Amino acid sequence: MMKLLCVDSEPVYREIISLCAEKEGVEVKSVASYEEAILTFESYAPDIVTLDVIVKGGSGYDLVQKLKALSGNRFVPMIFLASHTADSVMDKCFKAGADDFIPKPFNEVLFNIRLKTHMRHVELMKEMYRKNKALTYYQKMIEREHEMAHHVLDHIQTRSEKNSEQVAITRLSAASFNGDLALVKTRSDAARLVFVGDFTGHGLPASIGALPVMQTFFDAVDDLVCVNELAVRINRILFSILPDYMFCAGYLILMTQEGEITYWGGGMPNAFIRRSNGLVDYLHSNHMPLGILSASVARRVV
Repeated sequence: MMKLLCVDSEPVYREIISLCAEKEGVEVKSVASYEEAILTFESYAPDIVTLDVIVKGGSGYDLVQKLKALSGNRFVPMIFLASHTADSVMDKCFKAGADDFIPKPFNEVLFNIRLKTHMRHVELMKEMYRKNKALTYYQKMIEREHEMAHHVLDHIQTRSEKNSEQVAITRLSAASFNGDLALVKTRSDAARLVFVGDFTGHGLPASIGALPVMQTFFDAVDDLVCVNELAVRINRILFSILPDYMFCAGYLILMTQEGEITYWGGGMPNAFIRRSNGLVDYLHSNHMPLGILSASVARRVV
C-alpha cells in the first residue's frame, strides 16, 4: 500500500486530505509541525508528501529541501497545498524542490486526479529502481564470469608455447575472453602442432569448451596423433558437452621439420599461406565446425 505524509497546521485540511487519499487506497499519517514532519518522514518513509508553505516551527520551503535530502535515492513527490497563490510563492515552492502545487481551498476531484498522477509516477520509479537493481546484479555476474573465463584462458596458455622465431600469436579481442583459442606445442618427433579455435559466444560459456579442447590437444601431442584423428577426438568431446547452439570453428595444422604441412579447417575463413616464391595462397576450410556433427558422421567427412 502506498503511504502519504500530510504536513499541515490546520486540522480541517489534515482531515480532508486524509479522507481523499484513503478513498484511493493510500495510507495516511498527518502531522502539524516542522519537527514532527522530519521525525515522521524518517520513521514512516512515505511515498508522497503534501505540505503547506506555512508550517509550525519552520518554513515549508526549508522543509521540502530537508525531506528531499532525507529521501536519498528514493523518488518522493512533494505537493504544496497553499493558500498563498501568488506567482512568486509558486516560484519559490518549485525552486525549493516541490513537484506540484495545488491552491487552497482545493477541489476534491482535482486533488484526487493529481494524487493518482503522482502515485503512477512513484510506481514507475519503483519499477525502474527494481529493474536497475536487477541489471546491476546481472552485470556483476557477467563481470565475474569474464574474470573466471580469463583465469581459464591464462591457465591454458601456460602449457602452450610462447612466441618464437618460428611462431607468433597476436590476439586482438573486444572482451577478456571472446571465444578465441590458440594452442601451439612441439611434439617429441619435432613436429609442431597448432590449434586455432573460435567458440560461439564469449565469457564463461565459451571457456567451458576450452578446457576439454586443451586437454585433448596436449594428449594428442604426447601420443603423436595425426591431425584428422585429433579433429575427430575434439569433435567427439565437444559434441557430447556443448549445447546445440554452441560449437567451435577451428584450424588444425601440423608442421614437420622437413617443412611439410598437414592442414584441417572446419567452419573458419580461408587461411593464408605464403609460398617460398613469395606468392600468397589459400588453405580452404572444407569441414563443419567442431561440436555440430555426431562422432560417426564427423569421422566420415574428415
